[in-house]
Amino acid sequence: MLGRGSRSVHTRRAALSVLGSAGLLATLSGCGLLGGESKTDGGGGGGGNGQLERTQITVGAMPIIDSAPIHIAAQKGFFKEQGLDVKLKR
Repeated sequence: MLGRGSRSVHTRRAALSVLGSAGLLATLSGCGLLGGESKTDGGGGGGGNGQLERTQITVGAMPIIDSAPIHIAAQKGFFKEQGLDVKLKR
C-alpha cells in the first residue's frame, strides 16, 4: 500500500517539475524577444534615430505597503531611465 501511494506523489512531483521547467524556459526565451538587437540583424534594427522608443503604460497601484516599490521607483525616475512613461492609477 505504501509503495502505491508514494509512486503517485513522485509522478505528480515529476510532472510539476517538467511543467515548471518548461514554463521557466518559455519565460526566459521570451525575454529575448522584447528588445535588443540581433547580431545577424545587419545593423540599424529599425531605421530609428538611435533613441529609445517611449512607451506609455498605466499601472493600477493602490497606496498600500504592498505596492510601495512601484511608487518609489516612479518617484526616483527608474521607469523614465528605461524609456517608460508610467502613469500610476489608484
